[in-house]
Amino acid sequence: MDNASRLADVMRRPGMYGIATLEHAMMFVGGFDAATEFTFLEGFGKWLAAKGAGGENQTWMSLVTRMIGRHPGESRRGDVDEESLNLFFGLVRGFLDERRKMWADPAPGKFEPRGP
Repeated sequence: MDNASRLADVMRRPGMYGIATLEHAMMFVGGFDAATEFTFLEGFGKWLAAKGAGGENQTWMSLVTRMIGRHPGESRRGDVDEESLNLFFGLVRGFLDERRKMWADPAPGKFEPRGP
């Protein structure tokens, strides 16, 4: 299973991977990114900042919490945690979809893959 398929499975069934809260999801996705030498989410922070989440000098985790309006580790009801997960995974999916399209037809100033 390739990385995109694996992450799609995690987003579809987070409970199967022990993910029940926004904090768990962000840690899992952050670890996933680290395992790919930080190439999987390359540009995610800039993308979030461009969407109005804040400045590019913040971590993508901080920008996500601003966009979602919730903070990891806060005590939440189960339905609110599920909503936070859906919002977060929606952001990740949106970013990956947009980046995939841009890499297929890159325009000046857009996210570009790393060079050799």
